[in-house]
Amino acid sequence: MAAMVATGAQAADLGIAAPPLQIAHWMKGQPVDLAAAKGRNIIVVEFWATWCGPCVEGIPHLTEMQKKFKDQVRFVGITDEEPKEVQAFLKKMGAKMDYTVAIDKEKQSFANYMKAFGAEGIPHSFVVDKSGIVAWEGHPMEGLEEVLQQMVKGTYDLKAVKEERALHSKVHEYLRAAAHGDKSPVNQALGRQLLKDGAKHPDLLNELAWGILTEQDFEFRDKSLALEAAKAANDATGGKSADIIDTYALALFENGNAAEAVKWQKQAVALCDDKEMLAKLKERLAKYEQKAGAK
Repeated sequence: MAAMVATGAQAADLGIAAPPLQIAHWMKGQPVDLAAAKGRNIIVVEFWATWCGPCVEGIPHLTEMQKKFKDQVRFVGITDEEPKEVQAFLKKMGAKMDYTVAIDKEKQSFANYMKAFGAEGIPHSFVVDKSGIVAWEGHPMEGLEEVLQQMVKGTYDLKAVKEERALHSKVHEYLRAAAHGDKSPVNQALGRQLLKDGAKHPDLLNELAWGILTEQDFEFRDKSLALEAAKAANDATGGKSADIIDTYALALFENGNAAEAVKWQKQAVALCDDKEMLAKLKERLAKYEQKAGAK
């Protein structure tokens, strides 16, 4: 199972020099100067709002990360709301929001980061490494902590991250074309190339397979390609990922092999420790069992 991620046309890319923060008001904590932080600190710039449910939900975790990484990493949350509104929110949150908070200056920071990278929706974080470049961007609850751990240890591989992101863009390119019924040799060749290039990226192959199988209003579903991608992803992870096995089982089912789908879906159920996801896995398992029993 995998979720499609909407992306805008990107003018900026990872590796660019981080634009200076344009701030109207520093509401909490010490001001963050990217130039002064160069060579000393990793900076996490997060765009958020008081009205944004996912933003509010993630704030305590950002606070935990700020404490965990202490002086090595500095967090700054930027919103474009009115000072009185933000101040009231900060008072309500108290120690749950214990990092620097600022108000954007005429949405200039938003333009220099969010719009420049084609980022859609908040919360959204950008990581400026010690060399002063934007080295990562994405949802703060989806990989940020792991990225910071790697940066602190000096093991973060920007080149590899950029290569993987480029492959994800190609997955989206293939899926967009297939959704509109593109059966051309060019798009089919792209799908085959993704199988080859994604050999070391099981999440990418999983995303490709799940997109083919489940995206709505999809005119050309290459189910055989989805099966190959799902199997390769499952092989690469040694059959240890409930999420990837779920996709593989669905691919088997959609290719007419309900019995094998049942076998693998049972493994996904056994491996899953997420209550909400488990319910969905069991629901699909029942569907596969019904089909397999009918034969």
